[in-house]
Amino acid sequence: APASYEVTFETPSELASLKDRIVMVLDEDIGVPRAINPFSVRIRSGERFITAGDVSLENQDDPRKPTTITVTAVIRGEEGVRNIPAGSTVTVTFTKDAGISNPTEGGAYSWTVATVHNGAVTAPVLVNHPDQEVLDAFDHVERVAGDPAGEDDSVGGLLVDWEIQLTHETPGRTQEVTAIGRGYKNGTTLTFWRDANFDGVRDTGEEELCRTLVDGNDIGYCSFTVYKPPFVQGSGKCETGMGMGMDPREASDDADCNFINAVDGRNNSSTWVRDDEEEGEEGAGRAFSLERLPQVLELSVQVIADVGADRRLTVQLQDFRPGEVVTIDIGGVPIDLENLSNKQVHKSGSLHFTIDLPGTARRGYQSLRVVVRPDATVEMIDCNDAVADCDVGRSIVWVEPDAIVRVFPEEVLPNQRISVEGLGFTYADDLGEIASFRIGGHVLDQFRVNGGDGPNLINSHGYWAGSIDLPINRATTAPGIHTLRITDLSGRSGYVDVTIPPREVTASPIWGRPGSIVTVSGTGFPVRNDRVSNVNVQIYYEFAEGYAVASAETDVNGNFSQEIRIPLRTPAPSSNAIRVVFKDEDGVEVVTTAPHEVPGATVQLSPTAGSPGTTVTLTGTGFRPFAKVTSATIGQIDVAPGQSATTDAHGEFSFSFLAPGIGVGRQTVAVSVAGVTASSAFDISLSGVVAGNRMPVAEALESLGDSFVRSFHFDNDAKSWSFYDPLFADESDQRFMVAGETYLMLVSETVETILNGKTRQLSCYQGNCWNQIVW
Repeated sequence: APASYEVTFETPSELASLKDRIVMVLDEDIGVPRAINPFSVRIRSGERFITAGDVSLENQDDPRKPTTITVTAVIRGEEGVRNIPAGSTVTVTFTKDAGISNPTEGGAYSWTVATVHNGAVTAPVLVNHPDQEVLDAFDHVERVAGDPAGEDDSVGGLLVDWEIQLTHETPGRTQEVTAIGRGYKNGTTLTFWRDANFDGVRDTGEEELCRTLVDGNDIGYCSFTVYKPPFVQGSGKCETGMGMGMDPREASDDADCNFINAVDGRNNSSTWVRDDEEEGEEGAGRAFSLERLPQVLELSVQVIADVGADRRLTVQLQDFRPGEVVTIDIGGVPIDLENLSNKQVHKSGSLHFTIDLPGTARRGYQSLRVVVRPDATVEMIDCNDAVADCDVGRSIVWVEPDAIVRVFPEEVLPNQRISVEGLGFTYADDLGEIASFRIGGHVLDQFRVNGGDGPNLINSHGYWAGSIDLPINRATTAPGIHTLRITDLSGRSGYVDVTIPPREVTASPIWGRPGSIVTVSGTGFPVRNDRVSNVNVQIYYEFAEGYAVASAETDVNGNFSQEIRIPLRTPAPSSNAIRVVFKDEDGVEVVTTAPHEVPGATVQLSPTAGSPGTTVTLTGTGFRPFAKVTSATIGQIDVAPGQSATTDAHGEFSFSFLAPGIGVGRQTVAVSVAGVTASSAFDISLSGVVAGNRMPVAEALESLGDSFVRSFHFDNDAKSWSFYDPLFADESDQRFMVAGETYLMLVSETVETILNGKTRQLSCYQGNCWNQIVW
């Protein structure tokens, strides 16, 4: 990315305004734009600010050659144009707007400064970093990497770090950390390791963490999981005392620090840079910090905790410094440590203990904090005020401070007596009592608890048990899950969920004729409870013009069964409803319904076909009982038997009539009873067809057309089969269709036609296309 640069030097000779120049040569890997705006370049000589009159570039487009930047200064004062004297300190600043950018690969890059006076060019001077500690650090890294430079040689130029960043600098065990290496050589393998003695070299025993291929932007990403070993508690055991500001490069070979370093295919590893910008108090030395160094991974302390069903808090400490547990709080509520038998964290950094949960802990996810005073600290130190000197670990736990409540059964009905017990209620100073019972937010009357024999005392173990007669209200008549909550006098509550099953109403049979009996059954209704109340339900059979009503009482299981008669005025056919209603304790009607059907009336004929004069028996069902047959017709001919035809108690009747001599074919037989009409079909055939009459088969079956495939006939006298197939007429041995004989006929589709004077329907459904007819 573009950066700003500040270059300071002393003029070897006088620089004339508008004439002499400042010349800088930058390494070819330093990014320079095609042009630099003079306003993005600032020049200062002492207290004087000078304008950059012109900025010219050379070789800026050739990546193989260094770029030359030439700056001409314009110096003006009260006396007009002035010069810069020899020996002056000059600072040239390239702002970010100049567009110069650092190389992406780490290392030292040449940047020289020279001046031109009266056409003479001074010897170029290599620009160095102003902080000697930084120069020494880069010099140290290059020597470690095997640079053949002599003892007197030193690194100079623009210095670019090999930098490492960690996504988590204070992870716990088993946590994944991603390390990012910047400035390493692209196309080479970048290996991350735990540089225990921080010498920039992967020594024997220093474990590799992960490796990756460096991308084209000289950046490599690599992930590893933190385990102990190789990582140690805190930042590690560094004999140099990193917190005191000593140089980690001087760490001894047996140092054991959690430094993360990396090396690429050019043997480049990260540098250490000391920042001396902040001054300490006088006489206390200079205060400095570590900047852009291989990241120190701080193995964080871990608290693994869980609240059990017995309201006991189980805690496991890991990676703490050896010391004493001085504070435990959960959600800000302190936990009494008097009953903690062992407060000492072992030298391995671990401790396991179980402790009582405070009764005032809030319900929900709470933060558990454990503070340990390390053995190395002063015993008098208060870790709450000086946490920096103590180890503080946190965890998130689910707190259920409520009492534990159990109920039997868990699936309940309104008005039912259930058994309840609770553990963990408040008992102190010989006082413990349940204050209220609620279900679905509804407060139960005292007479519903233990038969009204209160008070409901809690024993010395915080235990209470008893019975509850559930109310009949909106909290219990709505199917689903409802919460039963019990609260003691101290405000501590316990709750349990109970399930109210849905109410169901069924009718048997599911359909019936007007005037018939239907049995209505119900389940899931309020139960019969002789200690409290019984429940009466009203049953309505409702149709378009009215209803019939009956009543019933539920049993101890919330069930009932009651017969009801379908009103005679119920239309047929019709879809109706059975409605069951009861009132809850607040007078609110609770309704449950079920559908019921009244089918239409039907007429059946026997036989269903014949010639004029055939006696036909007509049977009607599904009509109103004890009603007169008002009309009966076939076609337009009245065939009613007169005053004698009436339905019986079941809505049925039967009479006979002669088929009239009307048109051949299918005729409609219609019957009306008390405004309800039903119909059927009768086929009238030609009269005078004598049994045994014969007709040529092709002529007899002509009306079937292409729908006919073939026919078979069995001659019972000759005990032989014959067939007819129009596609093989010459080979067929069935020549005639004989009246009164039985034939098997195959069709390709369902067809209706007149055969031998009778309407016939030959069916073909799902490949079953054979039909048997009598000719």
